[in-house]
Amino acid sequence: MEIPAGMEDSATFNEQNGESRIYVRGRIFTYTYTLKRNGAMYHYAVVQDERALLDSSYKYVDWMYVPIDSVFNNDKIYPVNKVELTVFDREPDFNGNPGLTRIKYEYYNDEKRIFLGDGKSAIESDKMIMLTPPGSHGFVFTTFNPIPIIKFPLNNGMSWKQYTSFTDIYCDRAKIKFESADGLFHVNQEYRVTGELNINTRIGIIVCKKIEAVAKTSLGDTFATFYFNEQWGFVKTEYRNIDGSELVFQLVAVKDRQ
Repeated sequence: MEIPAGMEDSATFNEQNGESRIYVRGRIFTYTYTLKRNGAMYHYAVVQDERALLDSSYKYVDWMYVPIDSVFNNDKIYPVNKVELTVFDREPDFNGNPGLTRIKYEYYNDEKRIFLGDGKSAIESDKMIMLTPPGSHGFVFTTFNPIPIIKFPLNNGMSWKQYTSFTDIYCDRAKIKFESADGLFHVNQEYRVTGELNINTRIGIIVCKKIEAVAKTSLGDTFATFYFNEQWGFVKTEYRNIDGSELVFQLVAVKDRQ
């Protein structure tokens, strides 16, 4: 396969990192995104109380929708226009199960990194790949969607199911009213491989498998379409969020730290 422009450094890195082929230590994935809500285009924006400079928790940090062409000349509202995923160490495999790989998401606007990164995890083996999506600020809506998970072999028509749950604190962060007896939000997910196609990206044309998924919850269904490449991972992801908005991530660069 021809290496897309902007990914040249990735060609030999896999040989130095054991079983991981995609999410290997030191690799940085950069994504842009679009967000459509009620027919208009938006960005998620981080809203910082000045007390957040002294307290690095969510306590003094909020988020909001802002029109995509908004300009803010203040130190409180920061529209996010790209997300970076950095891969750190992988834990040892245990009893035949692949170890978790530590990853971190960071959120950027045009000028600088935005407050509060997001520590997450990934799993990669010859049987499956799971990538926890970005979940801070307005991106918390990804928590209610089908999680990015791939099970091999990716033959057309192949299907699988996945169950996840999380505490209802994420409902609060998403500004969704929800209460449950056990304090958990339950998500039942179904996936199906529906084809293969070329995805035209900023870094070239990448052949991807198309996986369509639905997540069934007590508040309604959410949907995702994943475009996955076995060398570059999740190249594009299309979500229909639980609030009806449409969120699309697009891979624009991959770089390996030297």
